[in-house]
Amino acid sequence: EEAAPAALDALEQRTRAALPAGAIVARATHAWRGLRVGNERDVQPVELLAGLKAVAVCAIGNPGPFLAAAERAIGAPLAGAIVLRDHDHYKPAVLARIIDGARRAGASAIITTEKDWVKLDTVLPGAWPCPVIRPVLGIDFLAGGEELRRRVLEACDVADAEHSADGVEPARVLAPAGASAASRG
Repeated sequence: EEAAPAALDALEQRTRAALPAGAIVARATHAWRGLRVGNERDVQPVELLAGLKAVAVCAIGNPGPFLAAAERAIGAPLAGAIVLRDHDHYKPAVLARIIDGARRAGASAIITTEKDWVKLDTVLPGAWPCPVIRPVLGIDFLAGGEELRRRVLEACDVADAEHSADGVEPARVLAPAGASAASRG
């Protein structure tokens, strides 16, 4: 998401050179498909963030793409960003810093990652000065996605056939809802 096209082309060439003939090299990017607010399981539209004054909070290895996506979602610069070291444990002093930072910024939302929410949801809901929102991510294939999907489904069909011979019920985890084995290829 941050790499220049020329750098991606060079990486793809090196990757293809290192892989056996016929291996798939796919390109993909992350996309925000929706939002979850607090402990709610329902997915809200990303447009919910448009125009909000938001503070982003994350403890991930490469926060740049997350912060940029948050700014795109609100349509403005963030009111603040609290970037912690990867895998931060969110001790009480850090949680107090986040709550205080959101209050001082006058934030109407705190945007965080799903990974970080797991640690933040220990805070009582009433302690947050505003809703804590996290994106629901998806992957958009830019190249090679259809071939990758075809090969994965083909491998599942082979595995299903092998398990069926053993009397094991085949799994259809990768098939779209309502799809039959015949319609998946």
